[in-house]
Amino acid sequence: MSKAIVAATTGALQNTAQRSLLELLGSTFQAAYEPNHVSPPVIEPKLTELPTLERIAEVFRYKTLRLEYELSSNGGLRAYIKLIMLTSFLLGIPAILIVPIITSIFGQFVTWSAYLLQAVQNILYTLLSIVATMVIIWVVMLLLGRHR
Repeated sequence: MSKAIVAATTGALQNTAQRSLLELLGSTFQAAYEPNHVSPPVIEPKLTELPTLERIAEVFRYKTLRLEYELSSNGGLRAYIKLIMLTSFLLGIPAILIVPIITSIFGQFVTWSAYLLQAVQNILYTLLSIVATMVIIWVVMLLLGRHR
């Protein structure tokens, strides 16, 4: 019996590995949007015997299920909410994991570009002061050469 389970599990894993990511996502979304008929809600028969907090929770549960049943008794609303939740998890979890990394990389890029800008400005100012010094020396040599 256990060999059959291992063989079935191995076959299922190989089958899943061969499927592309889009096929896997497509089948997941399709499975998530399978409307099931919603049965009418029933209030707890012993509602009056429950403690106050449990009674409040039971009435809230009943009213929520009653609203869902009145809005969509065929289960479309529940399936739609499941689909939206799945989409938000599939997009939200990677965003929560990747966005801080990208933000850090861009922050480092801004820091390093500011350092590079400062270095280029320093080199430019150094070259300008060297050129200005050479021009001053040249003008002084010209003036000293004419006075002789």
